[in-house]
Amino acid sequence: MPSEIRVLVVEDSWEWLGAAAHVLSSTPGFVVVGTASTVEDTLAAVGEHAPDIALIDVMLAGESGLRAARVLRARRARTRVVLISSDPPAGAIREARAVGVAGFLLKGDLAERDALAHALRKVSHGERVFSAGILTREQHSDTSTRVAASRFGLTPREMEVTMHLANGLTTSAIALEMHVGEQAVRNYIADTGRKLGASGRLEIVVTAIREGLVAPPGLPTST
Repeated sequence: MPSEIRVLVVEDSWEWLGAAAHVLSSTPGFVVVGTASTVEDTLAAVGEHAPDIALIDVMLAGESGLRAARVLRARRARTRVVLISSDPPAGAIREARAVGVAGFLLKGDLAERDALAHALRKVSHGERVFSAGILTREQHSDTSTRVAASRFGLTPREMEVTMHLANGLTTSAIALEMHVGEQAVRNYIADTGRKLGASGRLEIVVTAIREGLVAPPGLPTST
């Protein structure tokens, strides 16, 4: 564990960002190396400051903190990502686990002053920390998602493709993630669209979000 835990705080609520940065900065053993409020600023700040932990809100003014988490996991695995949210959107916890984040904290579980620092210390030791409120929501969300997927007859592979589409991945990127060929991905997309009654990637994502199958991150690309 480093002598000081270097943290980047990413939050589009200035009130919460200021509070989190103040609490961590005034806690022995922590140093806040920077703050950000957008995905692009987050990626730039990580490149500049090389934090040990990036504390990222799931929703960033219309953007997805999950997208930032996915990029950071691919580009800089040494920076451990901890997501936070006051009310995680449908599917966000499942997607966070798929991305491989080090933690997911419900803001309501951080009422005690040392709760955030305690969780981040565990993460710096190599533990994965999912707060009690997140675990409760995960249990309810998993049940709801399974029911929704069953209602449309979606297979696990089709659900995985839908999640990747919602995260804006291209056909080639999805193929790499799933270790299949690009034609197989196109077939999954076509079958998913048929089952959802959706035409094209955008309509698949919009329908999936509406039905609670995935979280609402960024819009899908067209390639």
